[in-house]
Amino acid sequence: LPRLFCMCIALVVYTLGGKAWYDAEIKVIEGRHQIPLYFAVVVFSVLVDWLTLWPTTLKARIFHPDSGNLRANMTVYKLSVPSIDDPMPYIVMEDEGPIGEYNR
Repeated sequence: LPRLFCMCIALVVYTLGGKAWYDAEIKVIEGRHQIPLYFAVVVFSVLVDWLTLWPTTLKARIFHPDSGNLRANMTVYKLSVPSIDDPMPYIVMEDEGPIGEYNR
């Protein structure tokens, strides 16, 4: 949505501004064969946004809004032994299911 908003602003500036100057600058970029560079910048921007927002979708599946302060946790742990009879059980990161996917 922010990209669409900025694209609309750029279109308004292009159409209402000095269109001849912008066309000349675009020709310079085409002449230097830099279009793939600009395309790579856009793809990198989309990748960064996706990598930043993907963990929040996983976290929303695990921690519910009424979880309180649990949503601040970066990782989820579990006891490594099935019984609690052990006086000092190991605690490890969960690595299975949606919680394990979030921990990775």
